[in-house]
Amino acid sequence: MTESERRDRERSRNHRFEDLVAEVFRAHNFKVEGEVRFPTKGSKQRVDLLLTWEGDVTTVVEVKLYRSRARYLPDADQAIAQVLSAQAAFKADHAMIVTNLYRDRLSPTATLNNDVVLVGIDDLAILATDPELRERIGLMDEELSSALRDFDSAGLSAPSVPFDPSVLHMTAAAPTSVPVVSTRGAELKSELFEIETGKTHTQTLKSGRKGANWRLFEDVCYEALQYVFDGVLGNWDTQKPVAGDDNRFDAIAKIQGSDVFCRTLIEHFGSRHILFEFKNYGDPVGANLIHITEKYLYPKALRGVAIIISPHGFEDAAKRASQGALRDVGKLMLDLTRDQLGELLDKKDKAQPPGETMETLLDAHLLEIGR
Repeated sequence: MTESERRDRERSRNHRFEDLVAEVFRAHNFKVEGEVRFPTKGSKQRVDLLLTWEGDVTTVVEVKLYRSRARYLPDADQAIAQVLSAQAAFKADHAMIVTNLYRDRLSPTATLNNDVVLVGIDDLAILATDPELRERIGLMDEELSSALRDFDSAGLSAPSVPFDPSVLHMTAAAPTSVPVVSTRGAELKSELFEIETGKTHTQTLKSGRKGANWRLFEDVCYEALQYVFDGVLGNWDTQKPVAGDDNRFDAIAKIQGSDVFCRTLIEHFGSRHILFEFKNYGDPVGANLIHITEKYLYPKALRGVAIIISPHGFEDAAKRASQGALRDVGKLMLDLTRDQLGELLDKKDKAQPPGETMETLLDAHLLEIGR
């Protein structure tokens, strides 16, 4: 699977869900516009959907598709800040988050209750007046159930208090204050791409960080991963010796998430921890590093997965070595490039968890395994 194919696959799933949401509200006589640029001059930001009722009452909508059955809204603070920022930019009457999670199963969030309307996939199924549309919503929910191996799921059911779209018919005052949208991901991405690759030398970044370029790469990658995988990975630790002081890996974290990616690693690869290696090489990673990293992995110690981060990814020999390690001894080593980590940072700033991207990378690796 090429990088372009991977991105197309992710966009396809998200766009299909956005299209379903748009169809539901069009059926209730809202004018629906998709991917609308903020009216602020020079802004490149966009809101997923803009609903208009009778040419007057407007609602900004952020659509959140998660690859989990979380009982909380992942990255809730950032998602809320994002949609309220859009509401302020458009001077909209309402701000709404639509998710494929079941609203009835989500823990209450005060800010959502007060300032942001929350609509779950269970609400969408009830709002879908057309049987064919309701079936497509159900199929999207079933696909996630299958990916989570929840084959006996009861499926979509009506929420205890159905969402009433008429609340979006009335004008409303905008919130008095708008939370700040985090740009931590953009800051880390800027640093990451400023670090020079290859031969060791001292470098000072625009942020003021200073040190050997390989050490800067390690430090920024470590902070980036903690930001991206917040709530998904925990118990982070660095530079631990394995079977002697001469053998060290860069970082390790414990899997805590419940999305498809995390559950696949736990249930199918028997791993509760992920080992990380940061390599600021000027050339693609060679097979030798794969063989070294393989020695750090012990599936019986629930540590059978590694992610290697580098500017240019694996060379062909390294790809074959990682495929062989999985085929022969069941050790999983994934290639995460600097560009892909930058993409994860961008998504995190938009309150998009890393699970879908990591799931797609895993699928691509598994599909490349030969006999």
